[in-house]
Amino acid sequence: MVQKVLLSTENKNELMKLRKQFDIACFQKKIFDAARYLKAIQDLLRPLGHNVLLSQSKCQYCELLINESLEVKAMPLLIGMRKMLNSNTRIYLEATTLLAICYLRLDKLKIAEPLISEVLQNDAVIRVDFQRRNFQKVVMTRFNEESVLATLRRSADVTEYLDPKKIQDEAGNYVYLYSDDDLYEKIGECTPQPVKDILLKVEFFSQKQLPAKDIKCLPSPERFKQNRETGKVVGAAIKKTIHRTLCDPENETHKIFVVNGLNGILKCSLLGSAVVTCLTSLKIGITALAIPTTAFVIKIGLDTFCELYPIDSIMEKRKERAPSRKKHE
Repeated sequence: MVQKVLLSTENKNELMKLRKQFDIACFQKKIFDAARYLKAIQDLLRPLGHNVLLSQSKCQYCELLINESLEVKAMPLLIGMRKMLNSNTRIYLEATTLLAICYLRLDKLKIAEPLISEVLQNDAVIRVDFQRRNFQKVVMTRFNEESVLATLRRSADVTEYLDPKKIQDEAGNYVYLYSDDDLYEKIGECTPQPVKDILLKVEFFSQKQLPAKDIKCLPSPERFKQNRETGKVVGAAIKKTIHRTLCDPENETHKIFVVNGLNGILKCSLLGSAVVTCLTSLKIGITALAIPTTAFVIKIGLDTFCELYPIDSIMEKRKERAPSRKKHE
């Protein structure tokens, strides 16, 4: 283990410059550039013994890989970090969370369970109640959504033909006929039973790992026996997935929206085609899921959709602070 050396002013300035370039590359989803800047950060920090600081950048890079469906590439890095890091540190929790997400995405719940347990049982690292419960909420939501998507891929009929025009036309009707709660009910009704079972199982397992004082702040897992509540999780998981395509500035559908607005992408069933492409890439061939999902986009508009449904960043949670209390005068 290299002895930790204090960073000089020159080191700090160089690190700040590299981190800024690295952050931009991650934000723009430029994996090759992000890897290049990460290597430069590693060459700067590793000889000085700043492995925790380096691991923060590595975790951010792994999260980028996971969000771009390259979880298999992220896993060796995360496994290596967990071996090196102190288990009672925030960065260890984050690396463990990301590794659990990888296994859930690969439909390996049994391997993910001890990792989920390790993340949720540790209440010594994040001591501030607000921050700890917020972190728990975000990771448990992510665990649920990844489990849902993995089981959907296994359960859905990938041979069903998804007709973009039919989906978009029917979604237009849904906008006028149904409220948001009705749309979630529709999603829940057509969700395969194995997906409902895994959602209930993962939520029960996750809540069992928490301290009693934190469980009291959560709604009962039994809520997922209702179609509407199941539909909210399934719908959120799918919406966050199609967000990566529809809200990518380089995506052709998004470019047309920027120039011509929502009507521009409704012509020639471009929105329906984009949703179908996303679901097909996920191997989820369920027309009844595609229609209400498309209806949500039409209902709120693509710009609002892009603001509301990004994938929650595990690494961004460390930047949040508890709300300050106003002093009594």
